[in-house]
Amino acid sequence: MQVKKIMVIGAGQMGSGIAQVAAKVGYDVVIRDIKDEFVERGINGIKKNLSKEVEKGRMTQAEMDETMGRIKGTLDLADAADCQLIIEAAIENMDIKKQIFGELDKICPPE
Repeated sequence: MQVKKIMVIGAGQMGSGIAQVAAKVGYDVVIRDIKDEFVERGINGIKKNLSKEVEKGRMTQAEMDETMGRIKGTLDLADAADCQLIIEAAIENMDIKKQIFGELDKICPPE
């Protein structure tokens, strides 16, 4: 199975960092959290980090735009259905993690 699309569950510092790296190397990334404000904060953090890389000459504006274009935010866990890799970076609460994985078992293909 070739990985083309990744979902990162959790738009906090860890989740947005994972999403940033994945998008930067060419993967389509869906970053999911439970509130719009969390998703927006995560995506804005990625944009801020990439802007710093542009300012320092580590990447071009076009590369930043391409990277940001590969990132989509969502509140809907069902968007995991067409992802080949899912990375869980949610809050450190075992009940929440069990709930997420239970839902993913119903949404995602077996592989």
